[in-house]
Amino acid sequence: MSSAAREPLPSAAMKPPPRPFAERGAAWIVTLLLAAGVFGSVLSAWPVPPTDPLDFFQPKTAIVIFASFLAAAFYVVHERDSWLDAETWALVLFLVLGVTSVLTVATNRSLAWSSLGTSASGVLVFLVARGLPSRARGVLLAAVISTLLLAALIAALEANGLTPRLSAPHRVPGGPLGNRNALSHLLVLGLPATACLALGEHRRWRVLALASALVSGYVVVIARSRGAWLGAALGVALTTALVLYVAPRTGNGSIRRRGAAVLLALVLGGTAALFLPNRLRWNSPHPYRDTLWGLVEADSGSGRGRLIQYETSLRMARAYWPLGVGPGNWPVQYPRFAEANDPSVHLKSYEPTNRYPSSDWVAVMSERGLFAFALLVLVALRLFVRAGRTLLRSPRADDALAGGAAAALLMVTTWLGAIDAVLITPAAAGVTAVLLGTLLPRRPAETGGPPALGRNLSGAVRWCGVALLLAFGLLGASREVALLVIRHAAGTASNIDAIEAQALRFAADDYPTRMTLGVRWSVARQCDRAEPHLAAASRLLPAAIAPGDIAARCRLREKRLSGGAMTVEQAVPGG
Repeated sequence: MSSAAREPLPSAAMKPPPRPFAERGAAWIVTLLLAAGVFGSVLSAWPVPPTDPLDFFQPKTAIVIFASFLAAAFYVVHERDSWLDAETWALVLFLVLGVTSVLTVATNRSLAWSSLGTSASGVLVFLVARGLPSRARGVLLAAVISTLLLAALIAALEANGLTPRLSAPHRVPGGPLGNRNALSHLLVLGLPATACLALGEHRRWRVLALASALVSGYVVVIARSRGAWLGAALGVALTTALVLYVAPRTGNGSIRRRGAAVLLALVLGGTAALFLPNRLRWNSPHPYRDTLWGLVEADSGSGRGRLIQYETSLRMARAYWPLGVGPGNWPVQYPRFAEANDPSVHLKSYEPTNRYPSSDWVAVMSERGLFAFALLVLVALRLFVRAGRTLLRSPRADDALAGGAAAALLMVTTWLGAIDAVLITPAAAGVTAVLLGTLLPRRPAETGGPPALGRNLSGAVRWCGVALLLAFGLLGASREVALLVIRHAAGTASNIDAIEAQALRFAADDYPTRMTLGVRWSVARQCDRAEPHLAAASRLLPAAIAPGDIAARCRLREKRLSGGAMTVEQAVPGG
């Protein structure tokens, strides 16, 4: 018998092992989805003039939710070597605590689900981005920098009167984000990654990064955001230190020249902002000098207001320390804890406070609770250690630069998050998560980190996760779009009855929608139809006195028309 006859025939059941995720086309589909999510989270806008601050954020929230959940589902289907490390478990537990807070504590669940959707999207984007192969991560990094460059260009055009006004009043030039502070913070968050791209070997990406640094420097200076100025100074210092460390260690002298080019681009952009004319109408004859002198002002103005707000928010966090007041519910509960003459509270306004506190970390501690805050701090520390280990140990210049850029990004994020609302907004959450995922090493073992806690997932668990991701992504994105459509229709539709039925079904817990319907019924002199909406608005935002005032004035007007006499105080229920 020949040797060929003795060899067993291949069994039909014996299938070749699947190719790794990094070698599949699926990796590029996931990369495209993440890039589309970042693009939409920064540049998307509601096609009608915004009437509420949420109108700026909810289109971006809808897109980043849909893209992140879809990318995560696609990743789970095709990644056969899934791994669950300590950071993954901690972030999942952070989200579980957020869901528990929404279901048990939150007063305004519309704000709560939107805030939780932003957090979940950021977590998923980070976990998926760091699982991409190196080449895909490089392309994704270039896509993010391109998005930031386009946003900065739009803001620069707006500042010079070359586009219609895109920003909220007194917030020009905010470009696609509608707020100059928000856009400045976003551009500063992108500086470490921009420098990393400019220091690399890919020529076209270096040109892209230098263009982004030039325009970002212009917009950050002209926007006059004190926090962004300080953050940019920190980013420049960290980038300089990174260049001075990596260049001699790797023997690559071109890194010094490229680093100098990045710094020169930033300086040229900032200098152009100081000397070139623009269409911005500042109240001060020396706006940039005034901003520079007030960089660390804390005894007056917005600096003093921030300190008061932080102190009050910490009292709120102590009162609700296990689960917080609910994601997104800081503005609902803050007036209860504020003292008289608190500059953050304006009781007679449509909404007594801003939607966001002036600090990410204050927001997490007061809205999510102590346990969630501790988990987030631990994850940040572990990621910082991993990035530092990559910087110090990697023999390749590109890997060392990426690790140093990730560490710099974490430090800049920590600073900006301490003084303003950054990561709790959809654009900054999506961009920061993608940048961290692309800059950090793909596996913990690449930097000598601890082994993963889990390995392969069973087929049943995998497909169950895919189904949940698709369901939650579609539900979350659809909800944000529905709220936008109903909120706009509530103020413009001629048939109030028809839109009221839709609002009660899909936007019953949306404060702007209920207020708009209450006002319209009040103007129509139908107080019985207005009062349920105004009462619901009072429950959603208990500190707001506007709903009660509108209801009282409606009853007073109705009484006068019927020939009776009544004061406003008598018209208020229980007054």
